[in-house]
Amino acid sequence: MPPVPHLTLLVPELLRPPAAARGHAGEVRAPQLEKLLARSQRTQTSPRPFETLLAETLGHNEADGYPLPFAAWRRRGDGLPDEAGWLCADPVHLRFLKERMALADSHRFSLGDDEAKALVAALNAHFAGRAEFVAGAADHWYLRLIANDAQTSAEASLPQSAPPPDMQSLALPPLSAVSGRGVSQQLPQGAAARPLRQLLLEAQMLLSAHPLNTARSERGELPINSLWLWGNGATASAPAISADALATVYSDNALVRGLAGASAQTKTAALPGDASAWLAAQGAQNTPAPHALIVCDALLGPAHYDDEAAWQAALADLEQRWFAPLAEALWQGRLSRLTLLSTTVFGVLRWQANPAARWQFWRRPQTLAQLACHFAASDSASPEESAARTSP
Repeated sequence: MPPVPHLTLLVPELLRPPAAARGHAGEVRAPQLEKLLARSQRTQTSPRPFETLLAETLGHNEADGYPLPFAAWRRRGDGLPDEAGWLCADPVHLRFLKERMALADSHRFSLGDDEAKALVAALNAHFAGRAEFVAGAADHWYLRLIANDAQTSAEASLPQSAPPPDMQSLALPPLSAVSGRGVSQQLPQGAAARPLRQLLLEAQMLLSAHPLNTARSERGELPINSLWLWGNGATASAPAISADALATVYSDNALVRGLAGASAQTKTAALPGDASAWLAAQGAQNTPAPHALIVCDALLGPAHYDDEAAWQAALADLEQRWFAPLAEALWQGRLSRLTLLSTTVFGVLRWQANPAARWQFWRRPQTLAQLACHFAASDSASPEESAARTSP
């Protein structure tokens, strides 16, 4: 088979702070991944959320300080029209712990389709004439504010691709930036955020009192007592075509599918069962895709909630199904280039290797815990130093 010129594997949360520092014992080993990382060129840049890195990887960058239109992109991935003016309004559970609120998303609870429909219907009944809610999936909800007559006349001259200016100016962190973390405040302060703060307060009161949540609590399940609002931004134009443009993106993540679909030259496909299946499919093609992206986000939830056992189990599964087969394919020349990309607490880490790296025996593998200790020790460097830091 002709080699696939370039594969990028995006695996968020591949490195975590050392387990001992987080009160956990033991360490998981991933020998093929460790060998691959040791023989790759590494670059470290400043931290950013998984969603932002995903958009950058697909050629989209924030412009003029305005947020990216994640809601429109994910709506496309959920099979809904990618219309402007919508926010992601994802169901979450908030709990007060001492002096802070902790937020849990659907990585920590199960929400059925019927439950989602009932809660969304209750929200629509309460906010009739003021807001509209839609469920793209059980844990993917969307919100659109309904303008009153005064707002409608003032906004009539705006381009149809742009949401109201007050909405577009708000800095709303993506869900992955707050999942499993303390939340000091749920929305920005100021006049622009006032309608959303009022809406959120009413929504929390309605959801907390809903009989469905009472039943969930009685069953020992987390009630859905709030929403996380994010993803505002004007519909972005398609990214410019580059010489190394992504031809195919493989993922089961709705945001990934929708974001990739924003580019006319990029195709989307379901995540294969493992790397061997993907390589076999490439071998059946006369002309494999010049550059493919595979997104494996199995580590995201366990990392956000410091579930060490689940994170280690997911890593071991990734080692068997993805890292080991891809490393072997690279050493055999079946891949011309392999890039491994990850968002971590240490920043965005990028490892890149070609088949010739196989012979770099002097690059001795380190365990992931050793790598984490290395980054933790150098974390005091300035942002400029971190952005420029590379391996030899």
